[in-house]
Amino acid sequence: MKIFRPNTIIISLKALLIAVVFLYPNTSSAQQPVKMHSEYGSKNQDVARLLEFQGIDQYRSSFNGESLKGRHFLLTVKSIWGGELTRNDTIMNTVQYGDFAKISTDSLEVFVTGARVGDELKVNFRFPKVVITRKYKAVSSDDYSLRAVGDQMVFKPGVTVPAYVFMLPYENGDGKYYCTVQQSGGKVEDWGKKFKLKHYLVFEMKFI
Repeated sequence: MKIFRPNTIIISLKALLIAVVFLYPNTSSAQQPVKMHSEYGSKNQDVARLLEFQGIDQYRSSFNGESLKGRHFLLTVKSIWGGELTRNDTIMNTVQYGDFAKISTDSLEVFVTGARVGDELKVNFRFPKVVITRKYKAVSSDDYSLRAVGDQMVFKPGVTVPAYVFMLPYENGDGKYYCTVQQSGGKVEDWGKKFKLKHYLVFEMKFI
């Protein structure tokens, strides 16, 4: 008959715990949320004035979090006209590039530039290894503004979250308001109906 000694059981449990730690070292960090931080325009005053004169919005954004390491990301866009979703397109899916496009550290930097050019909105996304430019149909208005709404969001792995919105303002009397819309909370997709926005684009990020 085998006799199990207490010390033997304790040693076995310790060995099991060590094995679990080594086998699954990143389980907790892989689920940690990611935060987005953006800086608008340029610190160079001459460049900033030129961007303003040309009606160009520009952001330098960084996504930060331990759970970014080894992940791919998906960038999509929703076109909303008169409060209704009319298009939902994929701009970038780094899975197609394999390990080349994987995020190798705990941060991802993105430069985003947007402007209305004629009857279109032109947006440029500059990632560390890929640069993408897209154009979208727009109304004839100089009131479009590119906003980094993701700074107020929490990005969880596997969840699609709005990062930028290229929008028209909420109009009330003679006033035009962007912050009223941006700080209203709720789903970004519902802003069109709530504030009677003629058109806006929602750019969303998902880390996979």
